[in-house]
Amino acid sequence: MNQVKQLKAKYDQLGILSLFLGLFLFVTFQARDLQSQEIQSLVVLNSPVIDLTDSLSQSSIQEISNKILTLQKEKGSQIQVLIIPTTQPEEIEQYSIRIAEASKIGRKGVDDGVILLVAKNDRRLRIEVGYGLEGVIPDALARRIISEIITPQFKKGNFDQGISEGVDAIANLIRGDELPPPSTTDVFDSDGETRALANLTPFQSFMGVIALIIGFIFILGEKYLYAWLSIAVVFLFAGLFGTYTILGLLGFSVLGSLFAVVLLAAVIHGNSSSGSSGGGWSSSGGSSSGGGWSGGGGSFGGGGSSGSW
Repeated sequence: MNQVKQLKAKYDQLGILSLFLGLFLFVTFQARDLQSQEIQSLVVLNSPVIDLTDSLSQSSIQEISNKILTLQKEKGSQIQVLIIPTTQPEEIEQYSIRIAEASKIGRKGVDDGVILLVAKNDRRLRIEVGYGLEGVIPDALARRIISEIITPQFKKGNFDQGISEGVDAIANLIRGDELPPPSTTDVFDSDGETRALANLTPFQSFMGVIALIIGFIFILGEKYLYAWLSIAVVFLFAGLFGTYTILGLLGFSVLGSLFAVVLLAAVIHGNSSSGSSGGGWSSSGGSSSGGGWSGGGGSFGGGGSSGSW
């Protein structure tokens, strides 16, 4: 009986040691990551074509904008062209979905927006497709537009032609689809609510996953807690000192779980106590200038394709 108690006491000590080790490493690595990687603020999409790299001539910008506005009048759909120097430290897919969810290009409920994003210095581009057009512009067709139409021109330095022909290809696919006709009462307002996920930082998203993990641990019961902690320690050191990075991440996840729950509760309490004061993310500029171009409430789910040149 005494041996059982001693064994349990050792497991208790191992569990506590593992927990504190996990907390220390979790906080240290997360703080360092947040300091070294500050994501870019989003560009306000108040014009059909925004070029922050001076890659397009003014005449091309006007011509492409007219094509996009004509399509909007015909079908109601929106195409947004955005050329920026870089999306770093994010990958183009991460930046693209962030700006898609924040700007809400396309119509609410129809979700017929498309964003053609170019990161010139990264030599990367992406076509982000709204939910309502994923059947019309599936990933395979978006990939073909990039590889067969846009990037061949980019490789020659012909950015004007590449963007123009890419927009033509996207518009032609949209015109072949049965969409609700554009309404004269459609108001494209960029001040609508942004999805909660669009406002989450990578750290907050990670904390949410951690909360799920700790929930499962407590559901399984206390007798499984130390087994989880022991496994987590093994995974942690496999990731730190070996080649098994994924196992290391799992170790971080389990060992940081309790700390995550405390922080998450504090964040939720802080948000609820702040109530209606403040506004969160808001768009400067928007529909009050430049002819009123802005998103109309469209939603995106990550459909589309990326490429490089």
